[in-house]
Amino acid sequence: MNLYTINEINLKQGKIIKNIVDKKTKEINLEIVLKLISEFTKISKDELKSKSRERKYADARKIYFTFCWEHLRASLSEIGASVMRDHATVLYSINLVPIILSEEYSNFINFVYLKGYTLERKRIIKGL
Repeated sequence: MNLYTINEINLKQGKIIKNIVDKKTKEINLEIVLKLISEFTKISKDELKSKSRERKYADARKIYFTFCWEHLRASLSEIGASVMRDHATVLYSINLVPIILSEEYSNFINFVYLKGYTLERKRIIKGL
Protein backbone atom coordinates (compact mmCIF):
# COMPACT_ATOMS: atom_id res chain seq x y z
CA MET A 1 0.00 0.00 0.00
CA ASN A 2 1.39 3.38 -0.94
CA LEU A 3 0.78 6.20 1.51
CA TYR A 4 0.01 9.75 0.45
CA THR A 5 -0.33 13.00 2.30
CA ILE A 6 -3.78 14.56 2.48
CA ASN A 7 -2.69 17.28 0.05
CA GLU A 8 -1.56 14.65 -2.46
CA ILE A 9 -4.87 12.82 -2.12
CA ASN A 10 -6.84 16.03 -2.65
CA LEU A 11 -4.80 16.86 -5.73
CA LYS A 12 -5.02 13.31 -7.03
CA GLN A 13 -8.80 13.28 -6.63
CA GLY A 14 -9.10 16.60 -8.38
CA LYS A 15 -10.72 18.03 -5.25
CA ILE A 16 -13.92 16.10 -5.88
CA ILE A 17 -14.84 16.23 -2.23
CA LYS A 18 -18.33 17.75 -2.35
CA ASN A 19 -21.59 16.10 -1.24
CA ILE A 20 -22.30 12.42 -1.75
CA VAL A 21 -25.68 12.03 -3.39
CA ASP A 22 -27.46 9.23 -5.23
CA LYS A 23 -28.49 10.58 -8.66
CA LYS A 24 -32.00 9.09 -8.50
CA THR A 25 -33.02 9.50 -4.86
CA LYS A 26 -30.77 12.44 -3.95
CA GLU A 27 -29.68 10.63 -0.81
CA ILE A 28 -27.07 8.07 0.14
CA ASN A 29 -27.25 5.39 2.76
CA LEU A 30 -25.16 2.55 4.12
CA GLU A 31 -26.69 0.04 1.71
CA ILE A 32 -25.63 2.06 -1.34
CA VAL A 33 -22.09 2.38 0.01
CA LEU A 34 -22.01 -1.36 0.75
CA LYS A 35 -23.08 -2.01 -2.85
CA LEU A 36 -20.30 0.27 -4.13
CA ILE A 37 -17.69 -1.42 -1.91
CA SER A 38 -18.89 -4.80 -3.16
CA GLU A 39 -18.61 -3.69 -6.77
CA PHE A 40 -15.22 -2.03 -6.23
CA THR A 41 -13.62 -4.99 -4.44
CA LYS A 42 -15.51 -7.69 -6.35
CA ILE A 43 -16.57 -9.20 -3.02
CA SER A 44 -20.25 -9.98 -2.51
CA LYS A 45 -22.26 -8.20 0.16
CA ASP A 46 -22.78 -11.52 1.94
CA GLU A 47 -19.03 -12.07 2.10
CA LEU A 48 -18.54 -8.57 3.52
CA LYS A 49 -21.11 -9.38 6.20
CA SER A 50 -19.58 -12.79 6.94
CA LYS A 51 -17.52 -13.57 10.02
CA SER A 52 -14.44 -14.22 7.90
CA ARG A 53 -11.29 -12.44 9.01
CA GLU A 54 -9.42 -12.98 5.76
CA ARG A 55 -7.41 -9.93 4.82
CA LYS A 56 -9.33 -9.15 1.61
CA TYR A 57 -12.63 -9.04 3.54
CA ALA A 58 -11.17 -7.14 6.48
CA ASP A 59 -9.58 -4.54 4.18
CA ALA A 60 -12.84 -4.06 2.28
CA ARG A 61 -14.72 -3.60 5.57
CA LYS A 62 -12.08 -1.10 6.72
CA ILE A 63 -12.68 1.02 3.62
CA TYR A 64 -16.43 0.73 4.21
CA PHE A 65 -16.17 1.73 7.89
CA THR A 66 -13.91 4.70 7.18
CA PHE A 67 -15.96 5.93 4.24
CA CYS A 68 -19.28 5.70 6.12
CA TRP A 69 -17.85 7.36 9.23
CA GLU A 70 -16.22 10.17 7.30
CA HIS A 71 -18.78 10.91 4.57
CA LEU A 72 -22.17 9.78 5.91
CA ARG A 73 -21.87 10.78 9.55
CA ALA A 74 -23.47 7.47 10.45
CA SER A 75 -23.00 6.32 14.03
CA LEU A 76 -20.51 3.59 14.82
CA SER A 77 -23.37 1.31 15.88
CA GLU A 78 -25.26 1.84 12.60
CA ILE A 79 -22.16 1.18 10.53
CA GLY A 80 -21.30 -1.95 12.49
CA ALA A 81 -24.83 -3.33 12.44
CA SER A 82 -24.95 -3.04 8.65
CA VAL A 83 -22.16 -5.64 8.36
CA MET A 84 -22.92 -7.60 11.55
CA ARG A 85 -20.18 -6.03 13.69
CA ASP A 86 -20.34 -3.97 16.85
CA HIS A 87 -19.36 -0.34 17.32
CA ALA A 88 -16.04 -1.24 18.97
CA THR A 89 -14.93 -3.16 15.88
CA VAL A 90 -15.73 -0.17 13.70
CA LEU A 91 -13.90 2.24 15.98
CA TYR A 92 -10.86 -0.03 16.21
CA SER A 93 -10.74 -0.41 12.44
CA ILE A 94 -11.02 3.33 11.83
CA ASN A 95 -8.31 4.18 14.36
CA LEU A 96 -5.98 1.29 13.55
CA VAL A 97 -4.37 2.69 10.42
CA PRO A 98 -5.00 6.01 8.71
CA ILE A 99 -6.52 4.26 5.69
CA ILE A 100 -7.52 7.59 4.20
CA LEU A 101 -3.88 7.96 3.21
CA SER A 102 -3.77 4.65 1.36
CA GLU A 103 -3.81 4.27 -2.39
CA GLU A 104 -6.67 1.75 -2.20
CA TYR A 105 -8.91 4.24 -0.37
CA SER A 106 -8.02 6.92 -2.88
CA ASN A 107 -8.88 4.53 -5.71
CA PHE A 108 -12.25 3.80 -4.08
CA ILE A 109 -12.99 7.54 -3.82
CA ASN A 110 -12.24 7.87 -7.54
CA PHE A 111 -14.42 4.81 -8.27
CA VAL A 112 -17.35 6.40 -6.40
CA TYR A 113 -16.83 9.61 -8.36
CA LEU A 114 -16.78 7.72 -11.67
CA LYS A 115 -20.06 6.04 -10.71
CA GLY A 116 -21.68 9.49 -10.70
CA TYR A 117 -21.49 10.43 -7.03
CA THR A 118 -19.81 13.45 -5.53
CA LEU A 119 -18.27 13.58 -2.09
CA GLU A 120 -18.15 15.89 0.87
CA ARG A 121 -15.88 15.18 3.80
CA LYS A 122 -18.14 15.62 6.79
CA ARG A 123 -15.82 14.42 9.51
CA ILE A 124 -12.10 14.66 10.14
CA ILE A 125 -10.59 11.44 11.44
CA LYS A 126 -8.57 11.87 14.60
CA GLY A 127 -4.84 11.94 13.99
CA LEU A 128 -4.96 13.17 10.40
